[in-house]
Amino acid sequence: MPIASLESLYGRRQFLPYLQAGAVDVAIIDILWNGCYEAMKMASLCEAFSVNVAAHNFGAHLGTAISAHCLATVPNFRVLEYQPEDVPWRDELFTSVPKIVDGELDVAALGARPGWGIDVDEEGVARHPSRRPEWHDGGSATRTKL
Repeated sequence: MPIASLESLYGRRQFLPYLQAGAVDVAIIDILWNGCYEAMKMASLCEAFSVNVAAHNFGAHLGTAISAHCLATVPNFRVLEYQPEDVPWRDELFTSVPKIVDGELDVAALGARPGWGIDVDEEGVARHPSRRPEWHDGGSATRTKL
């Protein structure tokens, strides 16, 4: 059974011992945490070990676009994680949405716009403000009971 893992690691140095040990068949790269430049270097390192890569993506449409653009030219790219279901208004948060056709992301449709092909729609975000619990105090150590 193929093993896919490593999405919680950062950079080539953390990947290297697992590749040297032959511990994974598919190395999962978190592009949003590592950055596109480092992610491409990580994919290149994996290719030297004959290991395919996948993109860890839990970043809605913008994360999908960034991950797709970053790894579209990587020869050992295997699969992009995609979350098809979310809140019903998710599409309202972006100026455009990725198009999935027969289970495949249409990267060319993303490329029709400048940059990543998707931007955050500030008006859409304003229509759906965060609904944090009343006790949320922005991360300080003290909390008040509801």
